[in-house]
Amino acid sequence: MCVPNRNGVAVQQARWRAVLAQVAAAEARAAAMLWLPSLAASAGASTVYIIRHGEKTFGGGCLNIQGQERANNLYRVFDGSRFAVPSAIFANNYYEGAGSDPARANCERCWLTVQPLAQRLHLTVAFDNGYPPALGGNEGAADAIRRAAQKHGAVLAAWEHYNIQFLTAALGVPKANVPYR
Repeated sequence: MCVPNRNGVAVQQARWRAVLAQVAAAEARAAAMLWLPSLAASAGASTVYIIRHGEKTFGGGCLNIQGQERANNLYRVFDGSRFAVPSAIFANNYYEGAGSDPARANCERCWLTVQPLAQRLHLTVAFDNGYPPALGGNEGAADAIRRAAQKHGAVLAAWEHYNIQFLTAALGVPKANVPYR
């Protein structure tokens, strides 16, 4: 089966998925993977990974096809070979009215990004925190992530791109160590 790429050129679907998986792995490594030494000291060898949600359809939209493919292939990135398999997963909650139920929310891109990995690992995504003040803000999320890091060797958080800088600051990561584009 063939699908068109952005330029309208047909490519084989298997190759398309392989390319997306490679892009997902490279972008995940380069974009926002952070090791937090302050957590490592207090929680053994804990590692916290923070990633941006997958690509979206428009400003406030859901994941587009590329974003969904990236989400479906996160298990290849967090397979234990280069990045540890997370035993706790967090997703930014955009909408305080949803509570911890993504079904009540309006297109929760961060949750949609990590949910396929969580299903594969038989984990529940922690979805109680987000940058809105009613959900504890980035500071509340940082506290929850710190608590999880005390119990888990690897923690993954999918966050809204602009607020990654505030979440990492709340976790004590020096601004110079946070990649941002």
